[in-house]
Amino acid sequence: MAIMEISLTPIGTGSTSLSAAVAACLKVLDERKMVYELNAMGTCVEGNTPDLLAAAQAMQERCFTATGVQRVSMFIKIDDRRDRPMGIKDRIQAVKRHLN
Repeated sequence: MAIMEISLTPIGTGSTSLSAAVAACLKVLDERKMVYELNAMGTCVEGNTPDLLAAAQAMQERCFTATGVQRVSMFIKIDDRRDRPMGIKDRIQAVKRHLN
């Protein structure tokens, strides 16, 4: 299973607030019934790589339509681990075990 970290930023909204645009993009993941975790700087999403890339493209389009801007910056990072299944929560727990 792969995990994608994604952050989309509409440019030219005339406001410093982005929460409405983020919510619009997250609705794409809800519609696709994808497992995700929102954090203060982006969103992590679980899935296979083709589904993640399709979701990223759909989120980008939703960002354009939800905000009416002509420019969207998108940051994507994908970690595709194939030796064993490991979701978002599993990866967080693995690090926390080392902290204790």
